[in-house]
Amino acid sequence: MKQKTLNNIEKVLLEFLLRKRSIFSNNNKNNTVKSRNEYTNSDYLDYKKKKKL
Repeated sequence: MKQKTLNNIEKVLLEFLLRKRSIFSNNNKNNTVKSRNEYTNSDYLDYKKKKKL
């Protein structure tokens, strides 16, 4: 239960960071950071895999 809660919190924080980054990318047209809508669940899963390594 505790682990599930931590995972949910982590996901929310990651979502927040990705949104924040997309705001900055909108100001800079040359930036290649994905917009909020381009982030998918697979991006999150890739993040989780890298974190475990």
